[in-house]
Amino acid sequence: QWAFNHSVDQIRELWVADCVQAIDEGCSGCFIDRSNNLTVLNGSNPLSPFQAAQYAESHMQALTELNAQLAEKNAFAISNNEATLSIGTTTMMLEDFAASEHCIETLQPVVERGLAVQAHAGDLPDGYPGAKNPCTDGDINAMAAFLIGAGEQCYYHCASVWFSNPEWPAVADPWLDWLPEYSRPLGTPVANGTKGTDGIWRRTFSSGTKVAFDPTFNNGTIWWSDGTTNVGPVTSLTAHHA
Repeated sequence: QWAFNHSVDQIRELWVADCVQAIDEGCSGCFIDRSNNLTVLNGSNPLSPFQAAQYAESHMQALTELNAQLAEKNAFAISNNEATLSIGTTTMMLEDFAASEHCIETLQPVVERGLAVQAHAGDLPDGYPGAKNPCTDGDINAMAAFLIGAGEQCYYHCASVWFSNPEWPAVADPWLDWLPEYSRPLGTPVANGTKGTDGIWRRTFSSGTKVAFDPTFNNGTIWWSDGTTNVGPVTSLTAHHA
């Protein structure tokens, strides 16, 4: 794969300027894909330890410089994946969000830092090989895990593909269809999501909506305050072998 060598000042400056120019032309922000990949290795031409360290340092420098310039313009960069903690980061995308305790424990400290979050679910199996979740019924398991950890300015969407259908709305499209769960009453969280002595994560919201997530079986239940209840399927290896 090709990669920008941000240890070259001119390249780093050009990379930052490209995003800033997009803001000046009317964009509200920049999406930095694979922003946690600090080094690039391949079998035929790997980076040396010195090169890897140099690239990682300059990579973070580029992100820090970009965030500083965007902040002056009241704009932001969305850094993809959780390992990016450059100075000035305000918004992060968790691209591979799934129904798991790991994802809850990844989301909570990001929220604690005050970052806005885009949680994308649906592209990874939830719990066992081959369990590709088509995001039917609102992908209740991943949504429940998200609600356990989410905070202000956190957004969730589920789509198992990476493109939209140009024939929408004549045909269904996971990116563009609005699921009924997205409009159900939620309100602000009463407290942070916590794990009980029985191993179950729970959380309650001001509307009366309640959420539970069982990390043993990777399934969640959402009791919406309008009386609707969603129960996700059991998906873990433990459950399938029980």
